[in-house]
Amino acid sequence: MDRYRVVFGGNPPQLLELERGSLLAEAHLQVASLLGLDPQQVVLLLRNAPTAALPVLRLPSLDSVEASEPFWRLAPPNSVLLVELDPGIVSEIAPSARSAPSASTASLPHEPAREAERVEDKERGLQGLRNLGNTCYLNSGVQCLSHTTLLRQKLLETDESDGATCRAFKGVVQGLWAAESPAPGMLKASVAAASASNKIFASSEQQDAQEFLQALLEAVHQDLETEGASVVSELLEGQLQSELQCTCGSHQSLEAFWSLPLPLPPAGQVDLLTAVESFCAEEPVEGPWRCETCGATAATRRFRLHCPPKVLQLHLKRFQWSTPQAAKNQTGASEVSAPVPKPSEAGPAERLEPPVKVAKPAESDTTGAVAKVPEVAEAPKVAELEVAKVAEAHDSTLTPLQRAGQLPWEKQETLYAMLLRVLERLRDHPAEPKFRSISATSERLQKDVLGVEGGEALLLWCGFLRAGPKYEAEEDVGFAGRHEELLDHATRERDRALRRARDERIAARRLQELPTGDTGPPLRRWGGRLPSWGARGAWSSGMACSKITCRVVLETDLSPRGLKPLNLAKLCTQAVDCLYELYAVVQHIGATPFSGHYVAYCWHAASVSWYCFDDSRVRQVPAKQVAEQALNEGAYVLFLERAESLIAL
Repeated sequence: MDRYRVVFGGNPPQLLELERGSLLAEAHLQVASLLGLDPQQVVLLLRNAPTAALPVLRLPSLDSVEASEPFWRLAPPNSVLLVELDPGIVSEIAPSARSAPSASTASLPHEPAREAERVEDKERGLQGLRNLGNTCYLNSGVQCLSHTTLLRQKLLETDESDGATCRAFKGVVQGLWAAESPAPGMLKASVAAASASNKIFASSEQQDAQEFLQALLEAVHQDLETEGASVVSELLEGQLQSELQCTCGSHQSLEAFWSLPLPLPPAGQVDLLTAVESFCAEEPVEGPWRCETCGATAATRRFRLHCPPKVLQLHLKRFQWSTPQAAKNQTGASEVSAPVPKPSEAGPAERLEPPVKVAKPAESDTTGAVAKVPEVAEAPKVAELEVAKVAEAHDSTLTPLQRAGQLPWEKQETLYAMLLRVLERLRDHPAEPKFRSISATSERLQKDVLGVEGGEALLLWCGFLRAGPKYEAEEDVGFAGRHEELLDHATRERDRALRRARDERIAARRLQELPTGDTGPPLRRWGGRLPSWGARGAWSSGMACSKITCRVVLETDLSPRGLKPLNLAKLCTQAVDCLYELYAVVQHIGATPFSGHYVAYCWHAASVSWYCFDDSRVRQVPAKQVAEQALNEGAYVLFLERAESLIAL
């Protein structure tokens, strides 16, 4: 990791850690996230030591062409970065907006810290959380819990001698409601250390927000647990009545839950009440089951709400896991198509070859007759030849550097290493005869350069010409410039390979950890087997994740929240009022729960408004738009509070 000290205004320096190979654009985003600023406003200045006597260098902006350059080349590690705001962007903000801090600017670190007692109630709880590097899953979940009024109030009343996770969680919540912008690093570390299954949260990788909520609430519950109960279970725990129907009659049992998993249609939209009804609806019992009374092996089960919780947590089953099925030949003898080489892996002659279908060995039937062997190769198809010609024409337009960049990094590395040494000697000793020629039969040259596709073309690009049994350096070539250009190219390719290797490492780790899906009795506390990584399996068998983009719908009205309460009375076992009002949503943006981005939408009772919490950024959302913005195809975890609980406040 490359480390930098970041100085903004009169605040103490902060530590910024970047992975080796991070680009300038990534550094801009990390600095902006660290300080809670808009990346477009950030101006980075490089200072080599913490003294004002040394000059500073303004680094390129986020929108410059240099944004794709490795940051370490522009700012050496362990440097000091001074951060300023672009006056051209800041001046566009209206004077009234600058004079009165809004929700989105209240957490800027350059503002003087205000005492909690001086902060008006309508400003409390409108602070963002710094992103520590892929921690949006944590920030979104914590914001939703912070706006769970009963939980926040009772949690802050608990004793200071509670466990590590509870103390860290309370510290973050207190900061959010004291107009501060806390960094949740201690909370992240304490959750990761709470149990062996939570170690995944110690990494800097993206995680599942719903799984983190489960781990956080479990850890806080254990810290506060007295005789099996805590403030967490008192608010979140409800009871379902499970009705099992088989040939001998009905069997009823009660199951506790903290969260309900709601099935979704594959597309379109569904009313939230309909989704809850689908979860409770009668369905066949899956898996091996046998009635202890009559011995029946088939039954149906449905759920009813027996004891509705004060806070209802719903997680939408947005992610499906599947194993691709191998294609089966329906025509008799099996045929396997030889892979078509990619342009970066095949030579010119190979690209003109059409795909070849190779038959498996013929097998004899029971009568001794030999099955007909299919033809070894098919006639070239016109379309395939055209594709090959296009690839060939495309390759002819590539420069030697671009062609070398298509090779696997292992081959590029040996190629660049030798040519850089050759150019370095010519740069430092241009008149030395022994450095100006290379034997064409040299074993090292044959292996590392001439034996690599495009290697000879790159050698000629470096300034050498073939002269009989040797390659001779040209006279008018600027070898210093060629050395610098090749070094820059090699550095970019190495950084790209490192990032690709890192991504493959992360993917490989995920391949070893397979979620079990949401099926299988019993329901248990968290809605059955969650789409989490609690059950370690083998994703290497080809498991793939797909996201269901169905929208959930709540009716809108003219109330302050803009949404009608969810009435679950007809799903209850008793005749009681069962109205729930939505107050928080964790929203996922992306393709899988371990990629993309998470944000939170929360109802702020003090200001009678909805807000979107996007890490350190906070913006107000009009009530008439909350149904569209929060309950879209990314809504993942929903929090609803029971109406009678609101009256009790």
